[in-house]
Amino acid sequence: MKKTRSQNVIRNMWVGTMFQMISLLLGFVSRTIFIKILGSEYLGLNSLFTNILTVLSFAELGIGNAIIFSMYKPLANNDMTKLKKLTNFYRETYKKIAFVIIIVGLITTPFIPFIIKNTPNISESIYLIYIIFLFDTSVSYFFSYRTSIITADQKNYIIITYTYVFKIVQIILQLTTLYFTHNYILYLILQVLNTIITQSFLAHKSKKMYPELVKVKGEELEKNERKTIFTNVKALFIYKFSSVILNGTDSIIISKYLGLTILGLYSNYYLIVNSLALIISQIQNAFTSSVGNLIAKENATKEKKIFNELFYFTGLIYCVVGSCAYLLFNDFITIWLGKEYLLSNFVVAMIVGHLCFNGMLFATFTFRNTAGEFNHLLR
Repeated sequence: MKKTRSQNVIRNMWVGTMFQMISLLLGFVSRTIFIKILGSEYLGLNSLFTNILTVLSFAELGIGNAIIFSMYKPLANNDMTKLKKLTNFYRETYKKIAFVIIIVGLITTPFIPFIIKNTPNISESIYLIYIIFLFDTSVSYFFSYRTSIITADQKNYIIITYTYVFKIVQIILQLTTLYFTHNYILYLILQVLNTIITQSFLAHKSKKMYPELVKVKGEELEKNERKTIFTNVKALFIYKFSSVILNGTDSIIISKYLGLTILGLYSNYYLIVNSLALIISQIQNAFTSSVGNLIAKENATKEKKIFNELFYFTGLIYCVVGSCAYLLFNDFITIWLGKEYLLSNFVVAMIVGHLCFNGMLFATFTFRNTAGEFNHLLR
C-alpha cells in the first residue's frame, strides 16, 4: 500500500532521530577514547582536514539539490523515461565532480603545512592523512546518483537506516582498533572502507527498489532540461558559496592562527552542536521530500499553510535547544572532559547563535529548493 505524505514524514523522522541518538552516544564514547589515546592535536587535525574537504565540496555547486528537485514531478507522474535521463545526467555530472575534487585536492596537498600554525607533534605523515581524507570524501560521489531517487521518493528512512547501522559498526571497529593498536592510519582506513561498503550497499538497494532505473547509461536529457538545471545551479552557487564560507572555514582559520590544540578544544564544542543540529535535521529532513511531493500535487493555499506550520515548528525547536545549549554547554564539557577543555562563555554564545540562526532558515530553504525557486537567490 502506498504511504501518505504524513506517514512518510513520521517514518523518516522516527527512524532518523532514533539512529542519530544512538550514533550521538557512540560518538561521545568514541571522542572520549580518541582524546585519551591520541590527544587534542590529532583531534584538531581531524577537524582541519574535514573542513578543507568541505571547502573542496564547493565543486558540487548544489547540483544534487537541483536534480533531486527535477525528480519530484516525474516520480509523482511515474514517468520512468524522464527519471532515467535525470539519473544518467546525475551520474555523469557527479563523476566529473569527483575527479575535480580529487585533482584540486591533490594540488592543495603541498600547501597543508601553511595552514597549520605549529608543526603538529604526531608520528604519521600529515600528507598521508590528508590523502586518506580526500579519498574518503571523493569516493561517495561515484555512488550518490543511485541514492538520490530514494530521497526524492520520500523514503529517506531507508538510507538513514543502512547508513547508521554501518556507521555504528564502523565506530565499534575503530574504537577496538584504536584501543589495541593506537594506530591513527588504521582508524582512518576503517572509515574509508565503511564509506565504500555503505555507498555500494545503498546503490545495490536502489537497483532492487527501482529496477527500471538500473540501465541508465545512454539516456540523454534534453538540451532545454539541462539548461533549466544549470540555471538553477547558477542561482544555487551563491547559497553554496556562502554556506561553505560560513560553515566550512572555521577550522582552517583556527588552525592557521591559533593552532591544532585550540582547534581540538573547539571541535569538542562543534561535536555537540553538530550532534544537536543532526538530531534536529533528522526531524526536519523528514519533511523535505514530502514538501516536494506537496508542491507537485497541491495548491498554493495548502502550501502556505504547511510553510507557516513548519516555520513555527522550527522556531520553537531552536529557541528551546539554543537556550538549553548555552546554559549547559560548559557544565557538560567539564563533566565529560574536564575544565582544561573549556572555552569562554562568549565563544559558546557565538557557537550556539550560529546553530540557531542557521537552523531557523530551514523552512524557507526547504520550500525554495523543493519548489525550484532557486533564482530568487539572485534577486
